[in-house]
Amino acid sequence: MENAVGGTQYNNIVSGNVIRNVGSGILMAGGVIITNNIIEGASVGNGIFAHSHAIVSGNRINGAMGNGIGVFNNTSSPINVRISNNQVRGVDGAGEVPVGIDVSLRVDAGVSYVPTNITVESNDIEAFAGTMASSACGVRFEQVGGVLAIRGNRIDAFLGISAGPATTRAIDSLDISHNQITVLANGHCIEVGAKTSVRLRVNSASLVFNTCMPAAGAGGTHGIHVEGNPDRLTLIGNNSASCALPYGEFYPPYPTNKISVNNQGF
Repeated sequence: MENAVGGTQYNNIVSGNVIRNVGSGILMAGGVIITNNIIEGASVGNGIFAHSHAIVSGNRINGAMGNGIGVFNNTSSPINVRISNNQVRGVDGAGEVPVGIDVSLRVDAGVSYVPTNITVESNDIEAFAGTMASSACGVRFEQVGGVLAIRGNRIDAFLGISAGPATTRAIDSLDISHNQITVLANGHCIEVGAKTSVRLRVNSASLVFNTCMPAAGAGGTHGIHVEGNPDRLTLIGNNSASCALPYGEFYPPYPTNKISVNNQGF
């Protein structure tokens, strides 16, 4: 099922399925709604993979390899994807870092496909599996661009949220807000990468009302970590006071156009 007209047309709906003990769960290209499915025991691939003009909502994933939910390139870069109200458990990285929700650049036959205009909100992500579970990432936006939002998620992982621009596409707007993140020992709650000597710019980053905390007995944790110099950085109402390092800025030039108000811990 693929090749629905992009934009607002959703020609494909995958809903209400129970998928157990398979290689991979659901892979869909084109305008699609993937909703209210149960996927358990995907032993080879991802739980759900979607391309562009997609809504992935209300699914329950318990057991997948690599990523719980991800976006992929078909013959074009992923664009306009909303991933919301899903439950992700038991992702095994198969020897690599497992990721609950992965929105990352992919390279196919020498062509780079940069995800743009992606929203991830109100998802529940925890309980990773496998040998790399202690290094798991909740939500990863790696080399992405456009307008992005990561809002209202509950995440238990080593690295809660990671977001950074591509070498060929800037992030116009990055909204990371109202997330509740619990991290393992030496883990990081939120990382925003804007190191312009390596990649293009984050034009605007807004981190608002996020709660960052260590798991029980976990030491050496980091709260919010910003690399480089976003054009505009807004920090309001975040709480990372219980982390060993509540806030850090790394790799100059540091943010200059910055608003920081009512944060706890920094």
